[in-house]
Amino acid sequence: MPGGWFDLHLHTAVGSDDSRLDVRQAAERLRALGFRGFAVTDHQTAPPAAWVREVAARTGMVVLRGAEVSTEIGHVLVYGWDDESLWAYDRIADLARAARAKGAVLVAAHPLRRWYSERARRAGVAAPDLDELARRPWWRWLDGVEALNGRATARENAAAGALADRLPLMRVGGSDAHATEHAGRAGTWIEAAGREPEAVLDALRRGRVRPGRPGGGDEETPPDRRGIE
Repeated sequence: MPGGWFDLHLHTAVGSDDSRLDVRQAAERLRALGFRGFAVTDHQTAPPAAWVREVAARTGMVVLRGAEVSTEIGHVLVYGWDDESLWAYDRIADLARAARAKGAVLVAAHPLRRWYSERARRAGVAAPDLDELARRPWWRWLDGVEALNGRATARENAAAGALADRLPLMRVGGSDAHATEHAGRAGTWIEAAGREPEAVLDALRRGRVRPGRPGGGDEETPPDRRGIE
């Protein structure tokens, strides 16, 4: 089955006030790295459908509408949302019910960051018991786990992967880029039957994915994570 690499976690200067990423320049970088497409996942708001179509037409890449939503369990990536605002969904159960009605996909973003962030280190927070964490009831609301995050350290990504091993959920990867030059630091191979966004979303719904990077390799955290929790 045909497939391709996608960066499923990008924040743009248009939609995220903590980002300086130019989406068209990021698309050029991703194409050069071997990616077929990407998802725009700005905070709390999905990009307008017309804007997404324009970016796809200008860049020649598959562009997915997404968002990163803050909930009581942490940040959740949403793919396939059919309107713009997600401000009302700060509870994971409410977000999941709405997402299922819309056919959207939910993925836990950087699920270990609260324990591995600089803030946690300064506070002396201990690494979690992954077996106990995997027994938390909220996982039933999710479709996947971001097991590879481009802004995470190797230690944090290893822990996220070990957590994902304990869960019956798909594993994805994304750069979490807030700067153009960091796009493509992590990605997801998606076995989509076509190049249309709906075909890619259908593959996501079916879990036909794996996290990684085109060409393999590994990178440590880029130097701009300070202040990002």
